[in-house]
Amino acid sequence: MRSSTVASLAMAAVASAHTGFNYGALNQDGSVKSQNDFEADFKAASSLEGTDGKFNSARLYTMVQGGTDSDVISAIPAAVKTDTTLLLGLWASAGEEQFKKELTALKSAIDTYGDKLKDLVVGISIGSEDLYRLTPESKKSSPNPGAEPDTLVGYVKEVRDLIKGTALEGAKLGHVDTWTAWVNGSNSAVVDAVDWLGFDGYPYFQEAMENDIKNSKNLFDDSMEKTRAAANGKPVWITETGWPVKGPDYNKGQASIENAEWYYQNVGCPLFGVENVWWYMLVEAGAEVEFGVAPSLGAAPYYNLTCSATTSSSSAAPSATGKVKGSGSASSGTALPTGSSGTNFSGPHSTLVPVPVPGSKYNFSDTAPAAPSGFAPVASAGAHSTGNLPILAGEAQPSFDSNNPPSLGSYATGSASPTGGYSGSGSGSGSGSYASGGSSSATGSAGPSSSGPATITSSAGRLTSAGAALVALAAAVAMI
Repeated sequence: MRSSTVASLAMAAVASAHTGFNYGALNQDGSVKSQNDFEADFKAASSLEGTDGKFNSARLYTMVQGGTDSDVISAIPAAVKTDTTLLLGLWASAGEEQFKKELTALKSAIDTYGDKLKDLVVGISIGSEDLYRLTPESKKSSPNPGAEPDTLVGYVKEVRDLIKGTALEGAKLGHVDTWTAWVNGSNSAVVDAVDWLGFDGYPYFQEAMENDIKNSKNLFDDSMEKTRAAANGKPVWITETGWPVKGPDYNKGQASIENAEWYYQNVGCPLFGVENVWWYMLVEAGAEVEFGVAPSLGAAPYYNLTCSATTSSSSAAPSATGKVKGSGSASSGTALPTGSSGTNFSGPHSTLVPVPVPGSKYNFSDTAPAAPSGFAPVASAGAHSTGNLPILAGEAQPSFDSNNPPSLGSYATGSASPTGGYSGSGSGSGSGSYASGGSSSATGSAGPSSSGPATITSSAGRLTSAGAALVALAAAVAMI
């Protein structure tokens, strides 16, 4: 009886883990996504070659449809129609007035979709990297104010009050930020206020560290463990991570199809189905740093997305790189996750090409320091005051001409639509091979992971699997 109970618990834990992508509110051409656009996204994700349909969850950054005051984002009806689970997001770095519009949209979604929404919602994120944006490192590249800890705590309370007595009353509330924000003791009130912590990590951008692909898993695991230690036993969900197929070098971090595949296989695959993971991202064609796993919706992936037992336990790295080459330095308006939680913020950041906002004037002669934010594009009308440019989340912030600001409601909060002739194309070329060694032993002590299964720590690195979950659950039940 006991063994069957353990097995049931293990299966339930694995089954409850969600796997998906991050989705911004804009198309690659900068236009606002419609319900049909989101449906196409979700269908393409769940039908990706080699994935067995596991990418059936979507993380959103805002509840507000682009170009409107507080209408419900069209991703909600698209998710209902396609049966896509949702990590809802409320944008929290645009001030209290805009946050009230996020609340209005959330309430409208609950009133409209009720139990249909309840069955799909994994959790609700109040903000994304708002604490990081308070740091001097972030302010170097963006005037966006972020949100203070007490402000976020207040926002969390407002959401709890709003969902009380509704279909989403049982939804788990969290906040997404960098690991450096989570380990900062001055932010502990946010940890106390939420039910789970969202972790964004990009070893590729950790240029002050040994960030070659061979060490990327170690960097990821280390920052995850630091976040877990700060979580006081609360679950940690992996809300953003990935490795680009195209982009500039960040110290030893090289963007290539081979490296992106290695990172997916060795960091992603051991987590899928065990931890809540939202990968960055499905498609990002034309971006200066391209994280997409496929060049376009419905196209064959850049690399093999089938997870194997070998890659789940191996730390072998590509022995060569084959970078994606193409014409033009295209920018699609999609945000770049620049550094996020994995970056060592004590050193200087590299530069990225800024993305223009329609209706504004920027100086493109210089590039701005990259801000590690990892934010996908969010369309939200009227999210700024005149003369104050909201964050280009994940993008370097271009200089802002306060004499000619964007018109209210004409751009995306947290992102920017492209303007002018910033277009280009690229095709992958190059070759790489994998070393065959690097198997891990499963020795060590088991500790809780974000979705309930245990984490086995060994000298070869952290392995997370259904088997590990079963071992830990068996040990836990034996102690009862």
